[in-house]
Amino acid sequence: MAFELEELRKQPRVADHCIMELALDETELTLRVGGLRCQTAHVLTVHARLHWSRAGAKEQANIVLPPVMLESTQAECLLAAVAKRLPLPLAGFRDMCCRFILVVNTDSGTSGIKLANHLQTLFPCISAPCRMHQGCLTMLAMFNITGCMSALFCASLLLRRQRLQATLRKKLRDHVRAKLKITYDPPSPADQAYVAALFDLLHHLLTWRLQSKGPGDATGTARLAAWGRLRDFFSGPFDGDRIYHYCPYGCHASREHAAESLVQDLTALMIDHPPVVPSANKWSKLLPPVLWFGVFTAWSSLLPALVRCLQEPYGPYGEMPVFDEDALLGLDTRKAWEHQETVRMKRRRTS
Repeated sequence: MAFELEELRKQPRVADHCIMELALDETELTLRVGGLRCQTAHVLTVHARLHWSRAGAKEQANIVLPPVMLESTQAECLLAAVAKRLPLPLAGFRDMCCRFILVVNTDSGTSGIKLANHLQTLFPCISAPCRMHQGCLTMLAMFNITGCMSALFCASLLLRRQRLQATLRKKLRDHVRAKLKITYDPPSPADQAYVAALFDLLHHLLTWRLQSKGPGDATGTARLAAWGRLRDFFSGPFDGDRIYHYCPYGCHASREHAAESLVQDLTALMIDHPPVVPSANKWSKLLPPVLWFGVFTAWSSLLPALVRCLQEPYGPYGEMPVFDEDALLGLDTRKAWEHQETVRMKRRRTS
């Protein structure tokens, strides 16, 4: 530690002003407890920093504290963990200066907010989320203010309907066959760099899902293989909704062969695995669908082109039919409703 606690205890008032920054971060990890077995536990990391002024001189000290394994994520457990790890109680720091101010940096969770509200009743306290969560809250506010959350939620939910997926598979095949153009001139380095950056976003989404499900997820591994083939297939240039494929000698036997391989990989990545339904209260739940829509919208305007194909039967100025809540949830058919009821009754019997 950067200062002697014993000396601080001997002097009841060692500073005129003292500001303590207290940073808390709670996460869930898989740990081996007691060397016996692995289990999932809540772990809290704590870091404290002191700023104090004494006789016009300003000083600073960092207090690095060991992590704590929590019994639960309630505010009471967080407060007990902080009190256990600090070398002195918070009241002890307050007694060693004339004016004591506490700044609490936590995540945006309910327990962290409750803890900060409780400390505000004991000390002059300023509560603020950490920079990462401030950025997340800012992004969420942007989506809420612009009114994109409802559209993103409904679109993600609609893309999970089996009837719509079957229609999209047919429209995707027709669109690729109509828009695919084989070129024998290599794309420019700028186009290659743009495509690589675009597909790196999709790779981040795929690896994130694979890590959350485990390395034994065969579906995720197959999607990563499809992603690799798709990245090799498309390298630019961009020209509206045209799809260009640089096909050197021996790449594909024919244009139909190239179109069929592209349709298979796009079906595996895009239609068979639609975006997850977003959640408005967590940026980590909102990021995957944003990445999904961003990649397939920027990639040769593929997603807008499929939407236009779906709208063609209703005319250039027509509107697509309005789906009610049951249609969005996939309960508009008798078969889907019976399946939902069967699953519900099985859960009731097992609970």
